[in-house]
Amino acid sequence: AIALLADADSMQARLSKAQWLNEERRYEESIDLLKPFLPLYAQSEAVVMLVTEAYLGIGDTGKAWDVISAIPVIEQMSLGFFDLKARAADAVGHRVESYEALAKQHVRKGEYLEAKKKLEQALKMPDISVVEKGRLEYAIKFLADK
Repeated sequence: AIALLADADSMQARLSKAQWLNEERRYEESIDLLKPFLPLYAQSEAVVMLVTEAYLGIGDTGKAWDVISAIPVIEQMSLGFFDLKARAADAVGHRVESYEALAKQHVRKGEYLEAKKKLEQALKMPDISVVEKGRLEYAIKFLADK
């Protein structure tokens, strides 16, 4: 299948090839393939996830976090997006954002109690900022009504 995609130049073909490259742990090639398109498709979940996975694969956690944290979260985001965002946040030491991403994943699955637990865990993190604390408390209060 990858041989058939070798000469294909459509975005879907590039995404399929990048996914295969990531699965084969050929992360640098995946980044080289998609990086030119990142500015054009910076809000594309598929592009962002593949590039983030590749950066995590080569150990460039900072770039992985920069890519995935720049995309705004919308209702249509996949569960896998939140898992990957949590991994990237955790990799750069942003534990609060990691817990928040996992909480959002639980909310999407209708698991409100689990989401609340994740947010409460985030509240217990050392060095939590006032802004983060307020955001977490608001989210917990919102979930209490569910």
